[in-house]
Amino acid sequence: PFYGRGDYLPTLDGQGVIKGSSEAQMAHLDGFTTVMGTVIGGGLSALKSGAAIEKSGSAIEKASEAAFNAAGDVESIFIKSKHLDMGAGRFAKFNTSDIGEARRIVQEGLRAPNALFLPNPNLSNTFRVQTNLGKVIGTRGQTSVRVIVGFDGKVINAFPIK
Repeated sequence: PFYGRGDYLPTLDGQGVIKGSSEAQMAHLDGFTTVMGTVIGGGLSALKSGAAIEKSGSAIEKASEAAFNAAGDVESIFIKSKHLDMGAGRFAKFNTSDIGEARRIVQEGLRAPNALFLPNPNLSNTFRVQTNLGKVIGTRGQTSVRVIVGFDGKVINAFPIK
C-alpha cells in the first residue's frame, strides 16, 4: 500500500507513527525506502550494510537478522504441504512438489535485494518478507513469494503470491 503524509504507519515493533511527524522523521521513517511499516527496499544487503538502519536494536534490524538467519538454514525452512503442487485445496501453491526446490525459492526470496519487510498483523513476534522473483514460481502464474518469519529466525510459512 502507498502511505501519504499524515497517514498512520504501523511499525514492526507494533508502535506505529504518523508519516511526516517528528517521531517518523527522528526514526528515519519518512522516506519510501525506510518506512518499516510499509516497505523496506534494498533487501537484506541494504539492511546488513546499515543503509536503512541508524538505530541499533531497532525492529527492522532484528527482522533483518532473523531473515538472514532463516535464509542461512534452508533445511529448517517450513513449507506446508498444502503449498506444494501436490497439495489438496485451493491454496496458493509453488509450481513444484519438491520441498527442497520450494525451500530454495524461499531462500532466494529472503536473500533478494528487492525483498520487502512488512509487519505481520496476523501473528505476534513475526513479520512478512515479500519478494518479486521475476519468474513464475506458483501454479497460477505467481511471481512473488511471501515468507512469514519469526523474530527467532524460523520460517513459519511461505507461499507464492501475485
